[in-house]
Amino acid sequence: MNSYTCADHGDYFWSAAEILEHLRDHHASFIGQPGLPGVMDSHGHIWYCFECESHSTKHRGFDSDQAMLDHLKQRHGNIMSSVYIN
Repeated sequence: MNSYTCADHGDYFWSAAEILEHLRDHHASFIGQPGLPGVMDSHGHIWYCFECESHSTKHRGFDSDQAMLDHLKQRHGNIMSSVYIN
């Protein structure tokens, strides 16, 4: 299991969900959740990227913390540049 460090703030996180919450709160206002942390919506998504479009919507949905992290690494490297995976 990975842990994560935010170099900008010096914060340490034990899970992908924790680093995603930190990124959403402090680095990327375009990351969203459909409800409470970890709760899926009716589409099975727990994270949304409101900067990227899918084929039919003005956002992209992700069904796991890892899927959202992978998306950020691939499409939003500037956000992930301050995150170290330990």
